[in-house]
Amino acid sequence: MVVRKVVYRLAHKSIIRTTTCFFMTKRLYEFFRVTVSHHTHLFTHSSFKNLKNIAPIMEKSKSVLH
Repeated sequence: MVVRKVVYRLAHKSIIRTTTCFFMTKRLYEFFRVTVSHHTHLFTHSSFKNLKNIAPIMEKSKSVLH
């Protein structure tokens, strides 16, 4: 019975770890996707007018990470 409890506990830990990993990867993917699309947008409209758009983008990237 003790062995079963230990196995259960290990399985539970690994499930939590896998879930955490999955969510972290998903969040990173979202962050990179948003950043890349914004940078592509900036480069396609490479005028000085768009320089003021960089600050909000940085703020948005930060909010995605947290």
